[in-house]
Amino acid sequence: MKTLLEMKQASDSESLISLAEAGEKKSIESLKNAISWYSRLVKLYPSCGDAWGDLSQAVHRLTVLTRPDGASSNAERLLEKGLSIQPDSANLWFAMGVHATKTNVQEYALSRALELDPNCIEAWTALARLYFSHSQPEGANEALMKARIRDPSSPTVWEGAASLWLCCYKDYV
Repeated sequence: MKTLLEMKQASDSESLISLAEAGEKKSIESLKNAISWYSRLVKLYPSCGDAWGDLSQAVHRLTVLTRPDGASSNAERLLEKGLSIQPDSANLWFAMGVHATKTNVQEYALSRALELDPNCIEAWTALARLYFSHSQPEGANEALMKARIRDPSSPTVWEGAASLWLCCYKDYV
């Protein structure tokens, strides 16, 4: 027989799950609305590369929520369209680097974003994560060092550096 405390904890747990599910449903609806509006926007202004990028972001986020294991090739195609219009957009290259499904495309896109905007801390840390996830700690460390030089107060950079050291260099500490 359950105690009163156990029943209360179970009820609280069920409430939290219900709140999370409601929040997820709301996010999905919001993303569907965003996709609808951005689709209209790119029909009205097909030569606006940033609009294609925003549409790709919404498509990617919806894909992540509804199919966590599914790659977002639609988002990649939308980014390719945006990049064909604005090939010098560091933001679009960064998005391609984050959302691409192939490692070589990710690395190229992030490198291109950094070529266009060397002060983009998010691109440096994304490149470090990419190298780290492919067992290349030297490349990850180099990217994080370049990010630290550009913004020594960025918590993301320091978290990445700490993770790298804890994982790869713990024997030296």
